[in-house]
Amino acid sequence: MSSVLEVVLGDGAKKLTPSVVSDLKKSWTTKFNALKKRDLSSTRFSYIYADGIYQSVRGDNPKICVLVIIAVDTDGRKHLVTLEDGVRESAQS
Repeated sequence: MSSVLEVVLGDGAKKLTPSVVSDLKKSWTTKFNALKKRDLSSTRFSYIYADGIYQSVRGDNPKICVLVIIAVDTDGRKHLVTLEDGVRESAQS
C-alpha cells in the first residue's frame, strides 16, 4: 500500500500510519458513495466522455480497468459522473 501511495503523494506517504490510511479510505469511500448517489436528472449536458485506463495492480492478477465518465454541462462546467472498476478478461477465457 505504501508504494502505491508514494507514487501519488511522494515521500510524505512514508509517514502515513495504517490508522491514518484506514481513516482516509473511510472518508474517500463516503465521498465516493455520495458522488455516485447524487441526482443529475435536472442537469443538461452538452458532452459526455467515457474512457478507461488499464493498470496492473498486483503481479499476476488480471489488469484492472478504471472506467470514467465525465460530462460537460451547458454552462461549460465539468462533472465527474462516475468511476467504476472492471477486470480485463484474458483472451484465453
